[in-house]
Amino acid sequence: MRAIAVLLVVLYHAGVPFLPGGFVGVDVFFVLSGFLITGIMVSEIDRTQRFRLSRFYAKRILRIIPAATLVLVATGIATVLWVPITQWKSIASELAGSAIYVVNWQLAATTNYLNAESLPSPMQHFWSLAVEEQFYILWPALILLVLWLVGRKRNTQTYLTLRILSFVIAIVVILSFLFSLVALQKWPAPAFFITPTRIWELGIGALLAFALPNVRRFPRRLKRALTVVGSVAVIASAIFFSAATAFPGASALLPTFGTAAMIAGGTPVEGEARTYPVLGHPVAVWFGNISYALYLWHWPVLIIATAHFFELELIWKLALAGVAVVLAEVSTRYFEKPLRSSKILKKTVPRAYMLGAGAIILSIALAVGIGGAVTAKINTPPDPNVLGALSLSEGTIPPKVSAPLPTNLSPNVLNAPDDNSRINKDGCHLEPADIELRPCGYGSGPTVLLVGDSHAAHWFPALELLAEEQGFRLEAMTKSSCPLTDLPLKLTSRERLYGECIDWNKRVTEYIAAEQPALVVTSSLEIYTSAESETSNPMSLEEGYRLNWDKVSSIGIPLLVLADTPYMSSNVPDCLAQFGSQPELCRTSRDKAYALAGALEKAAADVPGATFINLNDKVCPGAYCEPIIGDVIVYRDQHHLTATFARTLAATLEERAGDLLPENS
Repeated sequence: MRAIAVLLVVLYHAGVPFLPGGFVGVDVFFVLSGFLITGIMVSEIDRTQRFRLSRFYAKRILRIIPAATLVLVATGIATVLWVPITQWKSIASELAGSAIYVVNWQLAATTNYLNAESLPSPMQHFWSLAVEEQFYILWPALILLVLWLVGRKRNTQTYLTLRILSFVIAIVVILSFLFSLVALQKWPAPAFFITPTRIWELGIGALLAFALPNVRRFPRRLKRALTVVGSVAVIASAIFFSAATAFPGASALLPTFGTAAMIAGGTPVEGEARTYPVLGHPVAVWFGNISYALYLWHWPVLIIATAHFFELELIWKLALAGVAVVLAEVSTRYFEKPLRSSKILKKTVPRAYMLGAGAIILSIALAVGIGGAVTAKINTPPDPNVLGALSLSEGTIPPKVSAPLPTNLSPNVLNAPDDNSRINKDGCHLEPADIELRPCGYGSGPTVLLVGDSHAAHWFPALELLAEEQGFRLEAMTKSSCPLTDLPLKLTSRERLYGECIDWNKRVTEYIAAEQPALVVTSSLEIYTSAESETSNPMSLEEGYRLNWDKVSSIGIPLLVLADTPYMSSNVPDCLAQFGSQPELCRTSRDKAYALAGALEKAAADVPGATFINLNDKVCPGAYCEPIIGDVIVYRDQHHLTATFARTLAATLEERAGDLLPENS
């Protein structure tokens, strides 16, 4: 079963197309862990009427921490060698979080739209290990607490003690499951990572451990049926689930109970010899034996290779998965097993604790070293004298960027990913789950309202500069992946109907009608998928814009539509960090960058009172879109302008907007 779990996860991460739900392999691991760990505790309580917590933790340390530390240290070294320096700070933070098994909470706190398109951390898979480690800390403590309370009241028989324990655990399972349903609605991204939404899955395995004596007495036919049904449930989850599946929540019931059924079906009667033709095959057993190491190795191997080469075909990802298998076998045979069987370490509990503490300190020291290597450079202030778009006169094509990169580059490569507009830093740009309006106003005078998605938000720095110069109030209401449209969209990160965007747009339209701003400014990414795409006559992106903008126009409010910016072929700061000696590799041909442009301009042409302005002759003049113009990095990722470059477009925007922009007389 470990083999099934780890292969589902590895193949899913490698991008195998027929396993879009392979992430359920983690849920298989959760149920197995809950079953095995609780079984160990129940067995000891049954034999000795007590539970030795210190020895339990010592065994867990020898089983988990050395192998994890080996991978963390190797990943940290590989990061310095092959990963763009722009990624080092976040990797260092998650390396430290992984070492102390709290990285799941880090990911829950930092998972949002702004970093959704960044390359995942090579330690991201440690989130599930963090959940299990927190379970290993909390679960024995809960069991000991119940034992203590029961023991204080009366000399309870062992079987009754175990029944009380199972009842308490059942309550915890129910509460955790109910919380996962609520969390999935309110905090869908963090809900995937946090421990309270996952405890019930481990708890299902724990309850099965308590029920083991009864399960052993099941008829053989029932056990065979449970094995088949459970296997089908797990495999079906891997095939039919996808990023669109709300998870964990109710959807996790299928792989979770499927795993429990497989465990129950494979449980022999005491003393009975059972054969397992498939799961007992030597190859499956071998994969099961290296499953922990394979889980540890496969993700950093895939991610570091992707970070170095930027894009990998499926065949290369499968080859890298093969490399991870080799690393897993070698580390299991020559590192993990010798340590676990070491008589010196097993002789006394304190030695295991000392080994664990030393391993954790080593990982944290490495994380501090990696993070410290970039901190000074990140704090380098921008050069106020750089020109950016102001270096381009009419019809000028910027020179091809060559090595070495400008010494006064602003923002520098390390600062560029965080060079956001003020509304991002002030928390005014909304995440997908938010539907309440949060208008942020700056200055006084006639109001200019900026509204739309993140491609509208990245124009804020240019408008802010003009607001200061001309004396109008700039107000912003922007939301991730949610343009000003009546088209029902899919939320691409989850592949589901983006209902929050529909609700938010209704509220925005009502707000505009009530507040009557002097001007509404909008822009949008032009790569969206309609939620109606499978219907016979779906609304087009252009029509969705037009229907919404007509509402603004009908109120008598002028609308300024800014053209979408070109879409680069790679993350620009990462590319410059990786190929600083060959920055021409970070260019994108104009034809490729503009492949999907046009819907905004067409929609604006059909809306009375709408004015369309295109500033892309300053963003991407010539046959290639350059990553640097006038000593300024143009993009903070693959398609969002840096705030520094956006500010250099203010003069051109003012010139082309003319009288549309109000002045405070």
